[in-house]
Amino acid sequence: MKIETNNKLASPPLSPLSKAVRLSIVGLGLAHGVSQAATIQVTSNADDNGAGCTLREAVVSINSASLQTGCAIAGGGLADPQSTVTFSNSLASNTITLANGQLDIYQDKDISIDASNISGSITVDANQNSRVFYADSATLIIDNLTITGGSVAQSDDGGGLYAINYSTITLRNSTVSGNSAGEDGGGIGIDDSSITLENSTVSGNSARWAGGIFIIYGELSLIESTVSNNTAERDGGGVYASSYTQLYITDSVVSDNSAGEQGGGIYAYYGSYVDLVESRVTGNSASGFGGGIYLLNSGAIVNSTITLTGTTVADNISDEAGGGISALYATSVDITRGIITNNYAASAGGGLYVYQNPSVQVSDSIISDNSAGTHGAGVYSVITNISLGLTSMTFNRSTVSGNSAGSYGGGFDATYGSHITLINSTVSANTAATNAGGINVDGGMSRVDLKNSTVADNSAMGIGGGIYAKAGASITLTNSVVGDSYGSDCHLDSSTVSSDTASIIEDGSCYAVGIGARTGDPGLELLDNNGGKTKTHALKANSIARDTGDTNTCETNDQRGQLRDDGDGACDVGAIEFNPADGVAFFVIPIGNGESVVIPL
Repeated sequence: MKIETNNKLASPPLSPLSKAVRLSIVGLGLAHGVSQAATIQVTSNADDNGAGCTLREAVVSINSASLQTGCAIAGGGLADPQSTVTFSNSLASNTITLANGQLDIYQDKDISIDASNISGSITVDANQNSRVFYADSATLIIDNLTITGGSVAQSDDGGGLYAINYSTITLRNSTVSGNSAGEDGGGIGIDDSSITLENSTVSGNSARWAGGIFIIYGELSLIESTVSNNTAERDGGGVYASSYTQLYITDSVVSDNSAGEQGGGIYAYYGSYVDLVESRVTGNSASGFGGGIYLLNSGAIVNSTITLTGTTVADNISDEAGGGISALYATSVDITRGIITNNYAASAGGGLYVYQNPSVQVSDSIISDNSAGTHGAGVYSVITNISLGLTSMTFNRSTVSGNSAGSYGGGFDATYGSHITLINSTVSANTAATNAGGINVDGGMSRVDLKNSTVADNSAMGIGGGIYAKAGASITLTNSVVGDSYGSDCHLDSSTVSSDTASIIEDGSCYAVGIGARTGDPGLELLDNNGGKTKTHALKANSIARDTGDTNTCETNDQRGQLRDDGDGACDVGAIEFNPADGVAFFVIPIGNGESVVIPL
């Protein structure tokens, strides 16, 4: 983990009003567009004072407000800080190789370097001799360029592009690739600035920290963009965000990046906020924690947060813990319509790893087919210091299925002060090589509450195929089903379980009769798409779970969003209500946003 040592860590970020004042002082505009007061056309792909107007001469003309030899101006005067650089059609698909160092955009300048008017992009190549672009208190828009060959030495940031001091950067239809930095941000480095990438790619870059993009005290927006195949020697293979940074990732892909330590795809630290919408984090790897995403808080007064909406985290690998997502120390994780699947962790938390007092909310989501070498293949939650508070995790209308653990907790492993609540949710077909195929509740004040949920078809080679609770742990069942397990439905080891009279523990384990629960075959169909956003176990027509729920405690809707009271004043036990169409052959037609229409045949 990289620890920031500058004195800015001692104070929180500026308020929006304070930022606005400071931006006004330095004369910056925050809009993506700029008024094209002056336009200079580049006519040469050279980097010297030869014939025609070079890119360097065009930039120097604007910086100095003095037209360089060979350059012509149209549309305004150079005294205006807002200017546009375009390219002659003759330069389409050309490469401009920098021989005289990086291209600087100076303070108060507002420059658009726009190659969108030509058929092929322009490549600006620093040939491993320098950085490509540097912006200081400036606004820079780049369109249809490839930024490559940038290289900066040890302790320097931003091999391809580096922006500081409240700069505003926009990349459109552009590529940042093949750059390197001795310190942070092989492709892009952002400090106290903001950057937006639209339909752009950051790939094949490398650095000590943040192979693709490094950002501190700033804002990054990825829109329909890709960050892929970047490499970090330490943390943050794809993106590294620190110190109150805000990341907005929409309709984008973070894939196949690697980190020598934490955060193969994304590393977010010290009060950073990460918001992923309809995006994919796939195929990333980390030698440490967080193959896909690593979220870390530091200190009691800040909170790192991640929100996933309609986002898939898949096929990521961690050589430690948290194959898909790793969240540590008072962080907040909110997942809606998410899919966390086929991730791997060598130790714990194949899909999701939660450590020391985070808050986790999961709704309408799927955690499936993840694997872990030891514990908690689907979800692993652990507390090592109770004084810092308990972990709170709530799963609503979600399914955890097909996960496999090398030791305990195929679906869930809740340890030492973890509190997991499942509402209208399904835990199915998970496996463990020792005990607790579905859910492991591992003592130390750990607790699992099941409300209108179904735990079925889970298996363990030892005991507790459905649920296993160790000394000091507790389990509460309300209108829930535990059944069809291999290795007993439930096993208690000096722990406690409580139940209402409506819940069902099929094989009578966990002192089911003594605590008031019912026994017997709950009559469940196989896990399938029965409508809604997640797979569920439908009830058979003769199921003992039908119309036997406690109406005083039943949830209003089931896992699919269907009303539980269908007019008869009764509700069913388990995650979903009986529907005569359940179990019948049907077509499933996706309609977007993770929803589908089910048409019986």
